[in-house]
Amino acid sequence: MATLDEIFKQTGKFGWFQFRAVLIYLIPTILTSMITFVQVFIAGEGDHWCKVGQWEEEGCKATWNVTTQECFVLMRNRSTPIFDEDDTRDTKCMKYEEAGTSVTLEEAYGNPLLLSNSSDVITCDEGWNFDRSVYQSTISEDWELICEKSVVRNLLQSIYFAGFVAGCLIFGTLADRIGRYYTFIISIVASGILEALCAFSPTVIFYAVVRLLLASTTYGSLLVGFVYVTEMALPETRVIVGGAVWYAYALGYVVLSGLARVVPSWRILIGIMAFMYIPLVPALLFMGESPRWLLTKGRFEEAAKIINRIAKVNGKQPPSEEELSKLHDQSIVYFGLSLGTSGLGVNVYVAFCISGAIEIPAYTVSIYSMKKLGRKWSTGTLMVLAGLSCFATIFAPEIFPTPLRTICVGTCSMSARVGGTIAPIVLVLEKLWKPLPLILFAFSSVLAGLLVWSDRRSVEPAAKEEVEGLRKFPGARHINGRDFFQMLLET
Repeated sequence: MATLDEIFKQTGKFGWFQFRAVLIYLIPTILTSMITFVQVFIAGEGDHWCKVGQWEEEGCKATWNVTTQECFVLMRNRSTPIFDEDDTRDTKCMKYEEAGTSVTLEEAYGNPLLLSNSSDVITCDEGWNFDRSVYQSTISEDWELICEKSVVRNLLQSIYFAGFVAGCLIFGTLADRIGRYYTFIISIVASGILEALCAFSPTVIFYAVVRLLLASTTYGSLLVGFVYVTEMALPETRVIVGGAVWYAYALGYVVLSGLARVVPSWRILIGIMAFMYIPLVPALLFMGESPRWLLTKGRFEEAAKIINRIAKVNGKQPPSEEELSKLHDQSIVYFGLSLGTSGLGVNVYVAFCISGAIEIPAYTVSIYSMKKLGRKWSTGTLMVLAGLSCFATIFAPEIFPTPLRTICVGTCSMSARVGGTIAPIVLVLEKLWKPLPLILFAFSSVLAGLLVWSDRRSVEPAAKEEVEGLRKFPGARHINGRDFFQMLLET
């Protein structure tokens, strides 16, 4: 009996149709990377100091022979308090109380120690001045997300990563309901619209809500697109396709850094990324639904049409009616295994709880390791091992069957996004102890690496035997989630 992989070999192992689909998918992958990490540049905390309105009105007299920039430095140096080393107060958020009230700029200029010897210290009450030598325009400046509001920047990124979790659940389920292709289109169009709305955000609350929705759509496109391009490829080419995806994600870092360097406004920067979605809309017309998904839904005629289209685009001979008819028998089995999340025997809330609870042993290990090995060796060695473990996953075979592929990939991805949601908040812990966030990140990564290596079983891709293996189980058309996972464990 001919399998879909055998027919794909006939219509072109990795022809122009598949290559074109991958190229189209790499664009939203790059954009997802850029949108995710643009916060580094548009929410960066540049140098800042308290504004003294009266001094700025007085200005530096021409007889002082100082430039405008030197005048700002002078006002900053005279108004900013000097604390002892053990004083934890942030000088960028404090000023001398008498600056601009009972003490004029001219008096402060003539006596550098006048305010430090006689004035109390207060928090900034007239706003801030910002150094734009690093960040030219940021939401931190526009919405004053500094000093006591600085935690908002971390919360914004956590909110964004929470959207990743939502995207895994919503678009993963949607892809199994209406198909990979149409779900991909919805996520792309929605991402472009939401990114444009971000550029016109009037308040930080509006920005946070739109970024939450944007995260779900961008990650939805990343998740569903990844499943789509791997389903269009043969098992032996999936590793290459998967590698290309993450190369594109890394490329997004590079493109973003260059773009952020030359674009002066954070709103324009976001607007440019929104504009980059426009060429994707007509490009989507060159794609089509995944034949594997169509077969799982029993939509044989539509699967046959897209297979013939693939062969035509690749310049290959289309499969005969007899060969295509053999796929009809297999689709019957696939349709019986098309399971939703409710039939998997896995509660989403339990999975979410476990992904958080797994952090506890990581913290325990960190305490023991720090005492025995010290900070340098424990952090350095285990971070290297974590990186090698992540690299090793590139060579892991595809083990998820088509009916469960989006759900399984989405669940794994959701677990990762939970960590991403927590990560920006963990950064706030540096206020308690500066190395604490790094230690938590390092040992959580180590635990993940150890878990990857802990399973020594060799799992080979099913390829041709995938469908036949499932047929061995009586009542395959009515198999439930628990029996299915038991089947995976036994095989």
